[in-house]
Amino acid sequence: MSERMSTTICVDTKVRLMGSWGETEFVPATMQYNISYNFETRRGHFEMFNLKNENIGRCEYYAEGGLWGNENHCLVDYDGIYSLCSTVLDWLSEIGVDVSRMVTA
Repeated sequence: MSERMSTTICVDTKVRLMGSWGETEFVPATMQYNISYNFETRRGHFEMFNLKNENIGRCEYYAEGGLWGNENHCLVDYDGIYSLCSTVLDWLSEIGVDVSRMVTA
């Protein structure tokens, strides 16, 4: 297994902004996810943003954060966003990272 793995994934979805001020309506967008995980350091990173399109017009939706695994490559923590999206979790699971602690029933 390679020490560091990374990918870029594009997904058509609906997005909205949320904050203490409230939330916007959902709009269709193509989101790009750049994700990496290093099996030696047990750390990773994700970045996600919308690609410019006619629905939004510019890169308005952006988030990034860190990923932390333990010695068994079980994802035990992340930061940057409130809830880790399935695109990131699915890819980590595909490469052998145990994400069961982050998946809610």
